[in-house]
Amino acid sequence: MAKTRTLVRSAQLPLILVTGFKPFGVFKVNPTEGLIMTLADHPGLVKRASVVPVVLPTGYRASEREIARLLKKLNPDAVISFGLNFGASKIMLERIAVNIDDANRPDNARETRQGTLIVPDGQAAYWSTLPLDALHKALNKAGLPAGYSNHAGTYVCNHLFYCCRHIIEACGLKSRSGFIHMPPLPEQTTESSPVTGMNAEDQLAGAVTIIETVARYCR
Repeated sequence: MAKTRTLVRSAQLPLILVTGFKPFGVFKVNPTEGLIMTLADHPGLVKRASVVPVVLPTGYRASEREIARLLKKLNPDAVISFGLNFGASKIMLERIAVNIDDANRPDNARETRQGTLIVPDGQAAYWSTLPLDALHKALNKAGLPAGYSNHAGTYVCNHLFYCCRHIIEACGLKSRSGFIHMPPLPEQTTESSPVTGMNAEDQLAGAVTIIETVARYCR
């Protein structure tokens, strides 16, 4: 079970749950895990929000259980989930979560899902409710490359994105939520790779920019 640090909720600041993932498969490092740990160790990095940083297990069932527990416990103003896209060169703002798990690789619990509906009677897809255009503008203004993606794949990242949006809608919560894919670190790429990666400092700056921008749209 993921652990959250003790937090005193501020009436003046929005409460934002920020998640990343453990390493998975052949990727021995997941930059979003380091990102979340840095936010946990340095809570003063974000000025405009009370942040709850959580590293989630990279598993279908485990990530779904944890996001359900956290939403019930925290009722956050927003949920921003980060994951690794090894083929990305930019910070990718995901538009849509689709109701399907379909991947050749197993998750960290060794479960492989192919053509499996996430919620059998659920709707086909959910839009992100994060202010994506504002995020894109803010990241570009900060000199950080950003782009849009029309869905978050069909592995655990998309599973978490869909489950989070589904739970929020089913429970009548007001939380904004969405998913952001981060590029690999430069040391995770090779000379023949079409992507160059993004260093940890820029990924952290991007995450802080995203969180503070989302905070302006809460409440």
